[in-house]
Amino acid sequence: MTPDVQKHLLELLEFIRYARRRGDDEHTNALLSNMSAALQALKVAGAMTPAEYDEWGQRASTSADLFGIGKPEGGSGQMYVAQRAFAAPGLPATTLQAQALAPRFSRLVMGPDEQDFYGGRLRILALEVYDTQVVVAWRVAPLPDPSAIAGRELDLLRGATQGLPEPERKRLGAELALESMSYLWQAFVISDDLGTVYRLLGSSADAGRSGNEISGRLVVEPSVAPAASMIDVDVLDIHFRFDLATA
Repeated sequence: MTPDVQKHLLELLEFIRYARRRGDDEHTNALLSNMSAALQALKVAGAMTPAEYDEWGQRASTSADLFGIGKPEGGSGQMYVAQRAFAAPGLPATTLQAQALAPRFSRLVMGPDEQDFYGGRLRILALEVYDTQVVVAWRVAPLPDPSAIAGRELDLLRGATQGLPEPERKRLGAELALESMSYLWQAFVISDDLGTVYRLLGSSADAGRSGNEISGRLVVEPSVAPAASMIDVDVLDIHFRFDLATA
């Protein structure tokens, strides 16, 4: 992907985030459609790889704050569809929620101690175990070294912002570094001692007021099998082990 294409997609993401912050669901939905069409065109033209297509589709969904209320529809490369106006325009959210069977809570497994995370600190707070799914709650504070997590994107941003005042470049860099942490869910690999394949249902992330912390929730299915004695959460080769036998 060329820097010009990258810059254009970053601008589209900013438009989506702005509309979402304003609470304009109709505009956000329209911008998501535009983003989807642009990604399809770039993919067909050979301007982006299939992996890049999937990544930017997920970024668009994250920017629209769909994770946690939506789930992948149609497999990889699809925009995420939320269980409200984005899923069925004109259908009340309460109606959609009533159609979904709410998972039943089973138990809470507290997480191990926090660990160093590329210059920051990461902790898996807990596993919320339900009858059909598992929720992984996590927190990063302080944030890691941006160059260790989003070095390539920061380099592209520095190139794209040449000529801007230095304070503005630093502000954009700090925003990009924080935004990159909202995609941390992509690095989570969850496994157990039975070889269960856990599938992503959704994710959400929220930055703290300090600007140097972020927390989130990752939802996967299926639930933990009764015979499983261990869950491992791997985040960029940093492992958090949950001993279910003693929990």
